[in-house]
Parts: sequence; structure tokens; C-alpha cells
Amino acid sequence: MHAVSSRLARRRSLEGGSCLLALMAIVLLAGCGSSAQQSANVAPASEQTTATTTPATPPTTASTSAATPSSSGPPSFVAHMTTQGGDQVRIEGRFGPALAASESDVEESVLGECTPPANDGRAMVIQLDVTAVLESSLSAKVGFETSAVPSNSMSFTMGYSQRASCEREESGAPSAELGTLQPHQSASFTMWAVLADAITPNDPHPTEKTLGAQELLMTVPKPRLNGEEVRGRLTVSGPRVVQCHVDDSASEPVGAEYIAVVGDTPRTLVQPECVG
Repeated sequence: MHAVSSRLARRRSLEGGSCLLALMAIVLLAGCGSSAQQSANVAPASEQTTATTTPATPPTTASTSAATPSSSGPPSFVAHMTTQGGDQVRIEGRFGPALAASESDVEESVLGECTPPANDGRAMVIQLDVTAVLESSLSAKVGFETSAVPSNSMSFTMGYSQRASCEREESGAPSAELGTLQPHQSASFTMWAVLADAITPNDPHPTEKTLGAQELLMTVPKPRLNGEEVRGRLTVSGPRVVQCHVDDSASEPVGAEYIAVVGDTPRTLVQPECVG
């Protein structure tokens, strides 16, 4: 009787152990299934980092066009004006490349004003970005004016805020008003030199050297203060500055400084049109 009771107790113990093992297996399987489901819904850490730190590519804008002057490197020219009253203005200019009119940023209707009677596919355009900085201690209304010397079939399109407009020599020196500036404040303006007959059947793609041989010059942009032209000490420097002399044989050559619209232009010229 004692032996039978012992066997029954051992059997119940084994059955209890088996149930416990089975229960543990169910719990482990449930846990594995939950972990597997969680792993399937979470991306690897490396992918998460890439998705959150990679910046979006900025959209392309008009400022990246081929006509836009480069903002790297020194300006094409820098002009400083100091008046007798102590006003100081700095004007910087940057030229873009010479492009066929169809490749420029100027509207076709506006170009037609500079190339009458109509656009004939012969014009080239060079963009010029001008920045004026008021360097003196009092605010002032700042502008500038310039002109082509000699004209050589060159005119200017001015990027006025309401509408761009072609300004030809017969209508006076092209000018622009940049508004009232506070001390050390700057303002920018865009204009274009239009070369009306630069492209010909014999030279449909003029190079910088070919255009430079035409000696296309413009006067150094002179500041205007409070709507009027001012006189003072004007100095100019930069890679586009050209010394133009009336007669190099004189002991003290008489002439003036101009700005080369095309980069491949001689930096010293002898022309009877040069004036002081």
C-alpha cells in the first residue's frame, strides 16, 4: 500500500512538472512573437539617422541662371566717392558673361527697345549687378548714374522695380535711385549692357577676345545723393578698370578711367574720345 502511494505521488509530481514546462514554453513563444512583431515595425538605427539628418535639396531659382554674375572673388570694380560735406558712398559692380539675347534674363519686349526695330538675333547681353553702400554717419537717398563711352551700338537696360526699361544715350545718362540708406546700409540694383550688333553671320558665337577688341567701355558709376549728382573725390579700382589716354606721347597723358564691359579688354587704351 505504501509503495502504491509513493508511485502515485511521483506520477503527480511529474505531471505537474510537465504542465509547468508547457506553460513556460507558451509564455516564451508569446514573448518571441511580440519581439518579432516589434522588430518588424522599427527601422534599423542607421536608417533612422539617415532619414532625420539628410537635408532636403533646395529648389533651383532664377539666381542660378547662366547670366547671373558670380558672387565669389573680388568685384569687377569698386568706386569710392567722398564729397566735400563728408558723405561717403562705395559702389561695387559685378559683370556676368556675355550671352546671346535669347539666353539672358531680360524680357524680349524690353530688349526690342534697345535693338530697334525688332530683335534680330544679333544682340548680346551682359548682366551687371551694382551694390551701393553708404559709409558715412548720416542717412541719405542714394543712387548712381553711368553711360557708355564710346557708344559702339551699346545701350543699357535698367532693372527698375516697376518695369525694366532701355535707356539710350540720346535720352541722357542712365541712372537709378536705390532709396534712403542708413549709415553702413547697402542696396543693390541690376542692369544689363546690350550689344546690339555683336553677332554676325560670319561670327555667330563671338568670344570674349573678339568682343574685347571692340573696346566696349562705360563710365565709372557716379553716386547721386538726395536725387542730385554730387562732386567729390572719386577713386576706382578693380580688374575691369581701363586707363584711357588721349595721347600716350605726352609727358603727362591726359585721359580718364573707364570700366570694361567685357573682361578681355586691354587695360590701357589710346583713344581721342577719352575726356577728363
